[in-house]
Parts: sequence; C-alpha cells; structure tokens
Amino acid sequence: LLIFSSLKRPISSVTTHVAWLSVVIVLSFCLAAAMIAAAFYQAKGNDVQGVHRKLSDDTQVPAKRLALYLLLRHSLPSSGYIMYSFLFTIFESNPVYMQCLSILGSAGATFSSWFYGRCFAKKYSSGWGIIGIIVATTVIFSLASLLNIVTYHADDGNSEQGGVDMFAIIAPIYFVTGVVAELNFLPSLVLATTNIVATERAPVAPAGSATSRDDCSLYDEGMQYASFISCIDFGEQIGSWITVPIVASLDITRDNEFANLDHLILLCASIYSVSLVYLCLIRPPEKDGTSVGIDISRSSDNGEFT
Repeated sequence: LLIFSSLKRPISSVTTHVAWLSVVIVLSFCLAAAMIAAAFYQAKGNDVQGVHRKLSDDTQVPAKRLALYLLLRHSLPSSGYIMYSFLFTIFESNPVYMQCLSILGSAGATFSSWFYGRCFAKKYSSGWGIIGIIVATTVIFSLASLLNIVTYHADDGNSEQGGVDMFAIIAPIYFVTGVVAELNFLPSLVLATTNIVATERAPVAPAGSATSRDDCSLYDEGMQYASFISCIDFGEQIGSWITVPIVASLDITRDNEFANLDHLILLCASIYSVSLVYLCLIRPPEKDGTSVGIDISRSSDNGEFT
C-alpha cells in the first residue's frame, strides 16, 4: 500500500486515477484477508504446540553446539556476490533482464520452500533424518553451483552479450541454482526452529533472587531463535570476508572481464563440501541398548548377568 501510494502520480499519468484507486482498494481487501487468515492459522497453530513440546531431549542438539555448527556451516567462501556482479556486467545494457532473473530467483525460492515443507519438513526435522537431508542438499548444492561455469562461458560463443539468446541460456541455470540454494539453506532454518527449549522447561529461580531475570531470559524462545539466526547471518558475513582475499589472489576484476571466475566457482564448490565434517557437532546421542549395544555386566552377588 505504501509503495502504490508513492506511485500514485506515475500510475495515474499512465492510466487513470480510477485505475490507481481500484488497485489500492483491492490491495486493502487482500491485506485484510491476509490478516484474518493469519489470525486463524495462529489460533490453529496453538492447538498443535504441544506436539512440538513433546520432542525428546535425545533429538535436540545442545544450544552451544548448534550455534557453533550454524556458524561454521555458513562461514565458507562463496562465489555468489561475484557472479551477481558478472551478470550485471553482461546485462548492463538491458537491465530488464536482471529484473527477470530476480523474479526467477524469488520464484525458485518460493517453490523450494513449498517443496521442502511438503516433502521433508515433517518427516526429517531432527536426528539422523535432518543430517541425511543436509548431506544430500550439500552435495547437490556443490554440484549445482558448477552450473555457474556454464554461465561464465555463455558469452564465449556467437551470442550477443546481454541479448535474448544469452538470457535464454542463463535464465534456467539461475532458476535451478536458486532452487537448490534455498533447499540447502532450509535445513539450517529447521534446526534453528526445532531445537528451541520451551519456556516452561526453564528452571525457576527463587523468589527475590538477583539472577532470576537473567535466568529466564536465557530460556526465552524468541531470543533462542534470534541467536541461532544471528549465527547463520554472521557466518555468511565471515564467508564473504574469506572470499575477498581469494578473489584478490585470483585477480578477478571487472577490468579483466572477470578472468579466473570459473576457478573461483570450482574452488568454492569444492570447499563447501567440507561443511559435512561439521555434522559431528549435531550428531544425535547414542542410546543404550540400541546404538551402542546392551551393557552386560556380572553381578558380584549371585553371579547372574544383568
């Protein structure tokens, strides 16, 4: 609504004032319907919160280990920012193609979220299930990122740089890599969501205790979730900082037409597979009698096995 209000004059000049007013009214009704639907689903979600609170402690990852894992997993070098600059250079004369690529990326992320939520979110939200999903998405993401090498060499042929022929080559690759990138990110979001300790399980400090307020804040669900998401964001910042000296050492600049960018793509795809080593931090504990085996000991009293 704010955007369309600010665009009143250009929209009215192209069409009519009635058309602008009609769009604003339709958006207002859509906003009201969305608010009503959100309130309904929030009330419905309160009925199933008990299911999430019944998660066993064996399936939850300790907060410090999970925070360290999220930080390490996302603090790896990435060629994403350099690739975006490369694409901007290609379509600089036709910026509408960059907008189309942005729309394709958003569509891919939306499809990935829907697909992951429908097929994997409920079945593989903790334990070895989420670890298997992370292994699969990490390998697929590393392989899919190699498609950017095709994008890099797309202008080596006879296609006009920034033309429709090149866009036809790059667009499907951009969509596929966007889908895979979102699928690769969602397991981290699931881990941050499903490993929150419920407030009612927090230890109750004695009345009048000076540390009661601090103890309660540590178990606030919102603060826990925000802390995990901050680890993801900070890890991505670290990954960007690590990428800078790598780009400088490969001498990748706009002046030399992004030479050696394909080497950076290959290097980042290879390094990203190393993040699988960090899965040991979120490995579920072994259960007595199942994963480790039954502990057999001889009683000192009657000599029987127990």
